[in-house]
Amino acid sequence: MRVTIEHPAIVSGIWEPGGEERHDLVRIPTEFDIPEFSETDAPLAFEDDRSGRVVRMLDGKLFRAWPDAGSLRETFSEGGSLRRAMFVGGMDFAPLSSIALDSVRAFKNANPFANVENTGRRDVSASDRRRGYDGPSLICLRTPLFRNWRWLSIDTDERIEKWRGIAREFMGNFAIISDRPYLRCFEPCYVLEKVGASNAKVRQGTTRIYAKEVHRKWTYGRGLEIMGEDALLSGAHFFSATDHQGALALADQMGWQVSATDPIIEVLNADAVQTDFLEMETARHAMMLLAAAQGDRDSDPLVRDLVDAVIDWQDDKAGYAAMASAFHALRETRLPDVSEETSRLKQQITAFLRREEGAPIRINATTYGLPS
Repeated sequence: MRVTIEHPAIVSGIWEPGGEERHDLVRIPTEFDIPEFSETDAPLAFEDDRSGRVVRMLDGKLFRAWPDAGSLRETFSEGGSLRRAMFVGGMDFAPLSSIALDSVRAFKNANPFANVENTGRRDVSASDRRRGYDGPSLICLRTPLFRNWRWLSIDTDERIEKWRGIAREFMGNFAIISDRPYLRCFEPCYVLEKVGASNAKVRQGTTRIYAKEVHRKWTYGRGLEIMGEDALLSGAHFFSATDHQGALALADQMGWQVSATDPIIEVLNADAVQTDFLEMETARHAMMLLAAAQGDRDSDPLVRDLVDAVIDWQDDKAGYAAMASAFHALRETRLPDVSEETSRLKQQITAFLRREEGAPIRINATTYGLPS
């Protein structure tokens, strides 16, 4: 299916007659060819019985059905729910507005004296809000259409093509399966969440906890990958969609009463279960420990060792065992003297150790989170 999207781009040049630099956020139309597949091409992988948003597996990647989809033309139309989501969000990857405005911020950080036109705050009317739009999305949707202005620089065509490449990467997360739109998604899983002093609940979640976006990895300047939102907060443990009993078992080990559970996730394709959760939980808890020890990164060799081990694991050089060893070496020196402010971290890691002791350790390098 071919669809034309007016997506954001930043263009630059020299503004006459003053001769000063000018930079504008604009919209440029690009035509995209969204691939179409049959249900045979993309067999069912998971179904959660909660929202009817089934997950299918296509070329080794997971795609979730877009909810409440009408006709394809309506869904992809200018006022359609999927077109709106492309700019507002609600997907397992950043919307176009976030990509554009992050680029604007990076541009300004590189040159604090440079201004990008058409990026001022947009008032959100009651009508806009009812239709699901917010300020950032309206900035990108209402910025002027690109024109071949005389002030543009000679490399404008290259800049435009760069932005078209950004938009193509974004649209690579879309597929049409049996006349319904699907979006690239994280793997469904269970979350054991502590509630109060001694209660817990088991809810449905996804592996979004381990990565910022489903199709590409993001790193801090020192090389550590950026995990998902709330990944470094205490209070939750993640389990495979095939391991509901594992979540209940950990709650029992910790003396937590499970007060509520979400419906069971139906696993329809064993190949779709791609994540080694004990490995990823080790990485997440290692990142928690590093966040708590961030003031000692230059002075404590155990902190440096764990940073190096995590980076090596990310690059699939040292494997899981080295990361786990460095994590436990730092944990043993840090947790006995943990401060009151980080006592929740101590409780979190104590629960993780109970889980680790009761689960077989698999040294299985995951491909999760690597760029496609």
